[in-house]
Amino acid sequence: MVISVSAFVSGATPYTNHLTPPPVLVADAPRQVWCWDITDLPGPGRQRFKLFTMLDLYSRCVVGHRVEHHESRELAAEFIHACLASEGVSPRVIHADNGPAMRASTTRDLLTRLHITASYSRPRVSNDNPYVESLFKTTKYDRRFPERFGSLDHARAWAEEFFTDYNTRHHHEGLAGHTPERVHDGSWPTHHEHWRTLKNAYAQRHPHRHHRTPVTHEPPDTVWINPPHQLSQTA
Repeated sequence: MVISVSAFVSGATPYTNHLTPPPVLVADAPRQVWCWDITDLPGPGRQRFKLFTMLDLYSRCVVGHRVEHHESRELAAEFIHACLASEGVSPRVIHADNGPAMRASTTRDLLTRLHITASYSRPRVSNDNPYVESLFKTTKYDRRFPERFGSLDHARAWAEEFFTDYNTRHHHEGLAGHTPERVHDGSWPTHHEHWRTLKNAYAQRHPHRHHRTPVTHEPPDTVWINPPHQLSQTA
């Protein structure tokens, strides 16, 4: 199930800072909702490269990325096409911030032609695209992140290595310790059962340390942007 609400949640008080309604999105499986954004990477001197990143809301898997000298509506369209081709399927919703490349008529027309709903953050609201923002923070706080990239090729090579590692080896706290790739391709239950078996066996061997059967948490059933209960509490 995917929800993209273009009006205030029933009973919620309109926000005082904006008249724009909050995006309300939920995914209960991979490839339903994607989120994307563009951030700066420091290059030589005063140069700033542009990192395009597309994230699957449910699995947190990075389904596409590219680094360019600049951002443009043409590059945005190419990026979206590349992500769709890589996954071989179209999500129902693609969510983004309000940058020029995201709001460009060519981008919106492209999504309309592909029968994909375009969703946008509220103006000047930083937490309407929280999962991509969190990913960018993880990227830039990584110990391998250089003070500056020496060239565009350097930035592209680094991003390729980092996101491959992130998808395949990063044990994500929000996914109960599973990697984004395992949740995205549906293989996580096999690993989960292995973990559960090991934890239970360890507890049986050391009963003085475990007074009850250990719990092996699973990834969440649904992932939200602006869940209704949160909006009603903060409105």
